[in-house]
Amino acid sequence: MAQPRSLARVAMILTTCSLLFGRSSLAPASTGTLCIPRERDALLDFKAGLTDPGNFLSSWQGANCCQWKGVECSNGTGHVVTLRVSTGFYSPELIGGEIRPSLLTLQHLDWLDLSENDFGGKPIPKFIGNLRSLTYLILSLQFRRSDSSPHWEPLKPNQPPDHQ
Repeated sequence: MAQPRSLARVAMILTTCSLLFGRSSLAPASTGTLCIPRERDALLDFKAGLTDPGNFLSSWQGANCCQWKGVECSNGTGHVVTLRVSTGFYSPELIGGEIRPSLLTLQHLDWLDLSENDFGGKPIPKFIGNLRSLTYLILSLQFRRSDSSPHWEPLKPNQPPDHQ
């Protein structure tokens, strides 16, 4: 029988492979997909709570948030469905700051990647558990679990969603 640590390592490797090879690039959605204004405003409020010394979020301007780096929208509805705020494993300038509850406005968000940042070991915000469409949550070790962390239900099998 496999040891729990071995199973955890296998799960981590499979998740990493899925993230690397199973998803499209961070390229913005087609120019025909338009951002929903209240979702753009929520993203801008979320960004306002962050520190971004490496200017990872510098593309987050203008009316169409579907063209911003790390944001993917449904081609059919324009709703934000994927948010990747991950500076990269080897980046010397990591994103930090506060994860704001304005993310709750993104009711169709099913993929949230906050990995490879430095949130100073703060607890995972409890409100993250209220993102009802969230299927994939990728966090780094820069968060810590606490008694106030959200209760996590088992997520769907690790395969990328289809946002067409």
